[in-house]
Amino acid sequence: MIDDDDPNYLESLAQEYKSGKNMVCRSAVDRILAAVKERRVKGEYSSKMDVVDDFIKLYHLEPNCKEPKRALKTAPRKRNSKSRSKTI
Repeated sequence: MIDDDDPNYLESLAQEYKSGKNMVCRSAVDRILAAVKERRVKGEYSSKMDVVDDFIKLYHLEPNCKEPKRALKTAPRKRNSKSRSKTI
C-alpha cells in the first residue's frame, strides 16, 4: 500500500505492480514509471492522486502485463446410449 508521506511513492507503487510478474511485464512497469516521473517533473499532474491514476491506467493498457486468458473448462459430453445401435 502507498504511504502518503513516502517521497518514493511511485517506486513503491511500481514495486507492487512488478511483484510476481514476468520479466517483460516488469520492464514495461519500469518504462511506465519513467514516463510518469517525466510527466510529473513537467508539471502535468495537479495532484498525487492524478499521478497514481495515470500510472495504473497505463499499467492496465500495457499488453505485456495482461493476465493470459484461461481456457474455459467444458464438461465432457455425455454419451447417448439410445443413439447407438445394438446388435443382437
